[in-house]
Amino acid sequence: MASILKVNPFKRNACIRLQRNDSTIMEARVYWDKLRLLCDKSSLAYSRNVAQKVIDSKRCPHMGSCKGNKCADVNSTSLLPELSGGNIYPGNTRCMESCGGPGCDCFYLSSGCLFYRIFAVPTDDKIYEIFTCARWKEQVKLRVQIRRSNSHTFHTYVLAFHPNVPVQLTNMSLTLSVLSVPPLPGLDTHFITTGNTTALWKKESVTLLHCTSWRHARDLQCNLHDTCDCSAAESQVSCSCKESDLSFPFKDIANVLPATRPPVRFLPHPRYAVTAQVDQGVSAELILNMKELIDESITDVLNDDCTVDDTHIVGCYRCTKGATAEVRCISATQPITAEVDCGTESFAIRCSPSGEVSHLHFLLPSAQTQMNCSVKCGSRQTSFEITGILKYVHNIHDGIWHGVHQQHNYTLDFQWPDISHMFSIYMQWYKMVIVTVAAVAGALLLTYLYLTTACGRLLRLIFRIIAKTAECAWKLVKCMIISISLHVFGDIFGRMKEKTTEKQL
Repeated sequence: MASILKVNPFKRNACIRLQRNDSTIMEARVYWDKLRLLCDKSSLAYSRNVAQKVIDSKRCPHMGSCKGNKCADVNSTSLLPELSGGNIYPGNTRCMESCGGPGCDCFYLSSGCLFYRIFAVPTDDKIYEIFTCARWKEQVKLRVQIRRSNSHTFHTYVLAFHPNVPVQLTNMSLTLSVLSVPPLPGLDTHFITTGNTTALWKKESVTLLHCTSWRHARDLQCNLHDTCDCSAAESQVSCSCKESDLSFPFKDIANVLPATRPPVRFLPHPRYAVTAQVDQGVSAELILNMKELIDESITDVLNDDCTVDDTHIVGCYRCTKGATAEVRCISATQPITAEVDCGTESFAIRCSPSGEVSHLHFLLPSAQTQMNCSVKCGSRQTSFEITGILKYVHNIHDGIWHGVHQQHNYTLDFQWPDISHMFSIYMQWYKMVIVTVAAVAGALLLTYLYLTTACGRLLRLIFRIIAKTAECAWKLVKCMIISISLHVFGDIFGRMKEKTTEKQL
C-alpha cells in the first residue's frame, strides 16, 4: 500500500492509521522539522590583509635597467634590481619616463626612467577564503513516529530526506517525492571565512591580494590588484592608495553566521561550510510504502481550543533584521501544533496546556503596527492582536559605500523614516487637541482684552495714590512747620513781656 503525506512549516504534522479486521496494525506520524539547503562550496579566492607600499628608483638613460626600449620593456611582473626591496612581496612593477641630461644629473641627452613597484606587505597571519555556493542541495529533516499493534509506545526516528531517495524502515519506506522551494535570490551571495568564523561578503568589496590556494596565500605567491593612483614628482613617485580590510565583515554582528536575510537563515556547518534554513513558502510530499494487509486507513484530525494573548512587537521596519513578536500559546487538553494566520504571514507554533513560547518574525514597511491574527488548532479558531511601534534604522555605511564605488553616480538613496504613526496618534486625540488649542487661544484673548482696558485704570489709580500720598505729606510738613514756628515765637514774646515788666518795676 502507498499513501501520500503532505507536510510543510505551516502544516507541520501528518498522521495515518492502518486497520485490519477492525484493529489497528500500525500508526505512523510524521512531523516537519526543517528544510536545510547544503552549500556545495566553490572557492573564488584566498587572500590576506595587506598594506600597499611603494618603492621607486630614478635611473638615467643607459644606466641600470633603463636601457634598450626603456619603459617599454617593463611590465607588471618585471623584477628589477633597482626595486629589490619590494620584489620579495607580491606586487606590480611600472615605469614612467623621466627627465634626462645634465639638468637631471645625467650624462646622455635622453629621457630617463622612473621605476616604481607597488607591493603588498601582510599585516597579520590570518588567511581568508572567499567562496560562493555553486549549488544548494535540499535536505528535509523529519521526525517519524511509528507504533505497531504489538506495542503501546511509539518508536521515534529523526531522518534526513533528499528528493527521490527512499529511506527504508521496517516493512515500510518513505520517499520525498515532491519538494517545492520558493525563489530565493538571497542564496546568490558570497561568503568569507577564516576557517573558524564565516561571514557574509559583498560582491563589490575590494580584495587586494588574490591567491589560488591556502598554501599560496601562506607563501605569498599571489597577485596584487592594487588600488593606487600614482603620478611623477621630480625623481620619485607620489601614490594615493585605497586600503581594504578583510576583517571588516566580521566586525558587524549582523554579517557573522548565523545571519538572517529573510526568508533565509544562514548557518555555519562543519562539513558543508554553510547551510541555509528556509521556514516559509516550502511544501513537501512524502510517499509512504507499507508491506501490510489492511482493510482501511484512517487519517486523524485533532481539535482543541488554543488561545494566544495579545502581544507587543519589537524591532525595526525596512531593515534586514525585521521585527519579532513573542507569543505564548495555551491549549486546553493536549500538546498540539497551531496555525497562526496574520494576513500576509502564516506560522505554525507549538501549544500545550502549560503554554509554549514562540517567536514570530515579520518584515514590515511602516513604524506603527496593528495586526489581527487568528490561531487555529484543528477546526477551532480564536483571534489575538499584535501591536507596537517599530524603530527606524538607517545604515549609513551603505550610502557611503555607494558613493565611493560608483564612478559617475553619487546619488545616495536615503530613505526617510515613517512618521505617519505620529499623525495617526494626533488624529486619535484630535478632540482633546482642539479643546486644548481653543482653551489656550481663549486665555490669550481674554488676557489681551483685560490688559488693554485695565492698564489705563491701574495707572490712574497709581497716580492718584501717589498724589494723595504727596498731598498728605505736604500737609504734615506744613503742620510741623507751623507748630515749630508758634513754639519759637511764643518763647520770644514771653521773654519780651518779662523784660517789659521788670523795667516798669
